[in-house]
Amino acid sequence: MTNKMYNQSRYSAKESIIIVTCFSSVSIGFFAVVASTLDLLHLFPLIFLSVTFVMIVLAAILVRIPPLSRKPDTFVGEPVEEEQPEGNLFKAALRIGAAGQKNLISYLKNCLVGC
Repeated sequence: MTNKMYNQSRYSAKESIIIVTCFSSVSIGFFAVVASTLDLLHLFPLIFLSVTFVMIVLAAILVRIPPLSRKPDTFVGEPVEEEQPEGNLFKAALRIGAAGQKNLISYLKNCLVGC
C-alpha cells in the first residue's frame, strides 16, 4: 500500500521510508501465536498495547535522527494535492468514513449476490 501511494505521488520518499521503517510491525496474529506458545495468552491485550506504545514512541524518535531525518522530501512525479475538508475536521472524518462504509456495504452485498 505504501509503495502504491508513493508511486502515485501521494507520499514523498521521506514519508514512505518513515512509514515502512516505523510502522511495519508484525501482525496481531503473530503476537497471539507467540503469547499462546509461551502460555501468556491471558496477557495478550497488555502485550499488544505495550508493543504498540513502544512502536509509536520509537517512531517519534527515529524520524528525528539520521538517516531518516536526512532523506529528501521528493516525489516520484508531481505531488497530488489532497482535498482539504472544510469546517470541523472530526465531523468531516466521520462523514467521509460513513460514506466509505456505505460503499463497503454495497460492495459486500454485490459479492454475496454474485456468489
